[in-house]
Amino acid sequence: MSATSWEAIVERRRLATRSERPWKPKVYAPSLRRDQLKALYYLKEIERRPMTKLLQEALDRYLEPHGGVEALIERGVAELGERGEVTCQR
Repeated sequence: MSATSWEAIVERRRLATRSERPWKPKVYAPSLRRDQLKALYYLKEIERRPMTKLLQEALDRYLEPHGGVEALIERGVAELGERGEVTCQR
């Protein structure tokens, strides 16, 4: 293997790390506690449903008393926009 091809492999690996990919948007990735993740995994197995669906339902239930997802988005855009703090668009 030539030095040039080795350098190309190293460069590809460097670019493969998330922090080195400027073309990929940064996405909010919340951390779950270990016990929450374990419980979610077992619930997924028991219910035979994807974790994303279970989390979506849990979030919808949590956000409902606050007016639901759409109302909170509208409220957030309005309130944060007034303060000049809107970081994402609808």
